[in-house]
This record gives sequence, structure tokens and C-alpha cells, in this order.
Amino acid sequence: MDTFTTGIWNEEASENPFYAENSFCYGYNVFKDVLGKASYSEYLYLMFTGQRIAPYHEKLLEKLMIALAHPGIRHPSVHAAMCASVGGSRSAAALMASLAVGAGQSGGAHEVRLSLMLFQSAQQDLNTWAQTLKQVFDPQQIDVWFDPEHVPGFDPHLKTAAPTTLDALKHLADAAGPESQTQWLLDHYQALEKETGNGVAITGVTAAALYDLKFTPELAEYFYLFARLPGAAVQAEEARQNGVKAFPFFHDALKLQDEA
Repeated sequence: MDTFTTGIWNEEASENPFYAENSFCYGYNVFKDVLGKASYSEYLYLMFTGQRIAPYHEKLLEKLMIALAHPGIRHPSVHAAMCASVGGSRSAAALMASLAVGAGQSGGAHEVRLSLMLFQSAQQDLNTWAQTLKQVFDPQQIDVWFDPEHVPGFDPHLKTAAPTTLDALKHLADAAGPESQTQWLLDHYQALEKETGNGVAITGVTAAALYDLKFTPELAEYFYLFARLPGAAVQAEEARQNGVKAFPFFHDALKLQDEA
């Protein structure tokens, strides 16, 4: 019999071959212990890191999930889900559209991964940051992704952080503590903005928080993908209910030409 090899999940078999008697995540019994004693953020952290979360980290993760849950209806990932849903696509297709559009390295999940790698390299040293930022646009190893067109974690369309981004950074820094990378970013974001010429983005704020939470860049990318799905889901369903006639269509910008 073929078996899966995983250090994350374990199941005790029952007489029914389709169900487990007990399910364990990193050794913790999910339905008998975790479900009755842990919060969602505690369980999520256990799955992503294999560790029990510290109280101050739990607050940080909770605040981060709130900050990311709804990117706004102008965000491409949310708008993609709305377009899919109002056009008649089903729920799964709407969320797949959101994931696809929100996966990239221009405000998407891959940018969070690259930004977290910058934090891992430079940490809390401005001189190291200055040197690291110079290497961002060096030719990268062959990959499915193109080389970055802007510094990951910074918005190429802004000179300084958007007000909502700063609000999020302040709340996350308060939760993370005075020695955290998130607090360091709050204290030094203006210096980094001067160095890059761009405003710090929510992707950079997220990367700093996930650095404090000890996420790997790979798992940070996954986390960012699903953390923004709630907003996409509810906006997609509302768009479907309102119907196509209530959905903006930029017809004035279209110029039709008779090929005849």
C-alpha cells in the first residue's frame, strides 16, 4: 500500500477506511484537544510553523489577518473575483481568478515572498539595507518569474506609504513589540522610502510581520494568497446578487471600428 510521508499530519485509522479515529497536527489531537482549547490563529500558526504561538505573536497574527482580509474593491485580486462572479462563474472559479491575479510580484503574494527575503538579508541595519537594495535588480537565477521591476515591499506608484498602510503598520508594530522587525520598519520606513524612492506597501508591512512570526518566504507566499480571500469572496457574491447591470463597464473608453 502506498503511503504519504508528512511530519505535519498524522491519523489513527478507524474501522471505516474513509475516516480517521483521531487526527493529529504536529502531535496535537485536533478534534479532542485543539478544537476545545485553541483559537483559530493558534491553530493556524501551529500548522504553518509547527510551534505553539506566543501570546504576543497571537495578537500580531490576529491583527495581520484583519489587515489583509479585505484588500478593497479596487484591488485587482478582488476585482477579478467580482468580474468572474458577475459574469456567471461559480464560487470556485471566482476565487481562482482572485488567486491568479493576486499571486504576482506587483502587489501580490510573490512580492511578499521576495520582500521577506530582503528582511532576512538586511534585518535591522540600514547600511545593509542600502547594499541589499542595490542588488534587487541584478539578474536573477532562471525562474518562471521575471526579474523585479521595483523593490519588493514598496509601491512604485507612491513616494510615501498610503494612510491605510501606515495605520496597519502602527497597529502591527504595537502588537509585535519594541524589538520587532515590524517596529523597526515603523521607525525607519521613511529612510527606506528615501533609499528606494517609493512608499512602503502593505506587502512590505506584511513581510515584516511574517518575519517576526518566523514564517519562511515560501509559506509567507501561501499565507498572503489565502489571507485576502474573504474580501474577494463576499464582494464576488455581492456582485453576483446585484447583477451585471449594476456592475461598472467602461464603455466610454471603448472605440468600436467597423471592419467592413
